[in-house]
Amino acid sequence: MVNIEVQNLSVEFTMRRSGGALFALQDLNFSVSTGKFVCVVGPSGCGKTTLLNVLAGLQASSGGSVLLNGQPVHGPGSDRAMVFQSGALLPWRTVLRNIAYGLEIQGIPAQEAARRSREMCNLVGLGGFEESYPRELSGGMQQRVNLARALATHPKLLLMDEPFASLDAQTRDYMQTEILRIWNQTRQTVIFVTHQIEEAVFLADEIIVMTARPGRVKMSIAIDLPRPRLPEVKKTPAFHDYVDQLRDLVQQEFMRTEELARVA
Repeated sequence: MVNIEVQNLSVEFTMRRSGGALFALQDLNFSVSTGKFVCVVGPSGCGKTTLLNVLAGLQASSGGSVLLNGQPVHGPGSDRAMVFQSGALLPWRTVLRNIAYGLEIQGIPAQEAARRSREMCNLVGLGGFEESYPRELSGGMQQRVNLARALATHPKLLLMDEPFASLDAQTRDYMQTEILRIWNQTRQTVIFVTHQIEEAVFLADEIIVMTARPGRVKMSIAIDLPRPRLPEVKKTPAFHDYVDQLRDLVQQEFMRTEELARVA
């Protein structure tokens, strides 16, 4: 089943100083099947975050369409949730009450919100920290709270914008394994933006490589590695073949970005 269908998507911005047009995305096309874990990679400035904002309904498109389960996306909705790079936790709320925040906004009754929040707290491995405050948590634990808050609303589509970028390498590796454990239980459709090629290969069913701005799909690569996917797969020749292929593709677009910058 096709869950997301992006057709000829374009996003144009007006440059503040010159007043000229700048296309972040142009004629972007791809589709994602229900329950798939898709990673998006590409050079800086290629429109990866803009794409997530359009899918979330936070950014209007200039052309084309985005369909979620056959329905056009025109704004935010409870069928989508986004996990950002920064924590964005409310410091005066406990872990449990931070998780419940989105449910409260949706008007979920307090008893049901508390039940769901506790369930998600346990799912992300924070049982025992329900009454802790953000300042008492490590960076990895704070991102678990962010993830639990997103999952508590039961979204059909989970959007993740470099959620592990601020973590140290060891914590990042651990969180990659944890997100797969959680996804294996929820099987929600995930679109995950990352700059780290190894992370994308480890996590994804499919990787979308974007071109230099304006962002288009350069190539889509299916990742044929066994699931459940354990850290040991990173040592295999097949894993490194994917990494090398993707690194070459992204490097080509990075060089194009540099050439465009020199011309400008």
